Amino acid sequence: MSDPKEVVVMTVNETVRIGQGQRLQEQIRHNLRMYWDDAWDVPLPYNTELTVERFMLGADARAETVSVEIRGSTRGATERYVLHLASGMEQVTCHGPEGPVDFVHPLTMRQWGPAATLPLWFDWLARRDAQNAHDWVCTEEHWESEDIEAQLYRVEQGIVSFDATATHTANFRTAEQFTEWLQQAAGPSTARLKALALTDAQAFAAGAELRLYCTRLSDQDPEAPGELVSRPLDITLGELRQKPLGVRSLGVGVGDWAGFSLVMDGPAVEQFHGDDMVPLSRVQQAFGSGEPQYPWWGVTVAGVDSVLLVPARKAVVTLRYDRDGADVWFSAQSDDEHLNKAWAEEMWSRRWGRELDHTVQLSQQEVQAAVQSAEQQLAELHYQQEEQRNDDATSTGGRQ
Repeated sequence: MSDPKEVVVMTVNETVRIGQGQRLQEQIRHNLRMYWDDAWDVPLPYNTELTVERFMLGADARAETVSVEIRGSTRGATERYVLHLASGMEQVTCHGPEGPVDFVHPLTMRQWGPAATLPLWFDWLARRDAQNAHDWVCTEEHWESEDIEAQLYRVEQGIVSFDATATHTANFRTAEQFTEWLQQAAGPSTARLKALALTDAQAFAAGAELRLYCTRLSDQDPEAPGELVSRPLDITLGELRQKPLGVRSLGVGVGDWAGFSLVMDGPAVEQFHGDDMVPLSRVQQAFGSGEPQYPWWGVTVAGVDSVLLVPARKAVVTLRYDRDGADVWFSAQSDDEHLNKAWAEEMWSRRWGRELDHTVQLSQQEVQAAVQSAEQQLAELHYQQEEQRNDDATSTGGRQ
């Protein structure tokens, strides 16, 4: 028989452990409730099954760890993640099936490192759970798989591959890292994009002659060097040497977007159009490899004498391809503007995820409710715009 004293000690220890666990669980719930409060009006990602109740305490509550299982990338599989809360709810680290997980902000694509707040990890896990479930459907659809039969089916039906990948320029320390990402993001395309590091701001300013160029290269006249339309480069040498505010600092009228598009014919560039670029031959000596000496990258395309200046710390870049890589688009956007747009799109997809899901058959009542909700939102938006116009008219005395 067990010693009564040992039983008492075990009972006390178990009671303490349960009490600590309950307090930790309540702290987690309170922390998440503060973030997911109704006042925030932030819905969870569509189709996620993750809830606060699914977080399981570790064997030792004092270790302040919780684990959770979400759906894996294949039907029936699961992924287990462990969150470490020893440094508090603001510095939570995460271990997944393949080891430590670095947090990447889902909207800016900026790498934060191993630590993030508990609500951010919760949202990240909810997004991953929903995305994994979505991937099941895609891979199970006939034309989405990659076997020979599916590839032949796509050819017969004229279905081509396309994709879009985005990241933050601050994620790259060297031009080689940026170039590797460009090559991977281009997928099957034969376009050869390359990143350069700005190492001599004075040489760039002198070579560019303080001008930005709109570059056009057409297959209508393949022997022509390409048409150049220039305008002032609205940035000083001093600003080139300092931390840029974003893409908007590049030139007059650039706004918050700059980029180029190209059409490939095998390995050759058939057509090219670039906004706010500079002929590479004029500024080649201003760029090098490795880390930039000034906070700018230069992005080039083999076969085109142009380079696009991209902020190294304040931009989100996107690379898209279509027609199995024959069409390629590269763009850079101010991260502030990108975040505003990405947030709006994310909230929209969460709100209307079920209505947009092609695998869901909506009832007539659901369709009617969705239409009424959309009409109500449009009416509210119209009212807000009218109020804004009235306020503007009042502040200007009716003058436009």
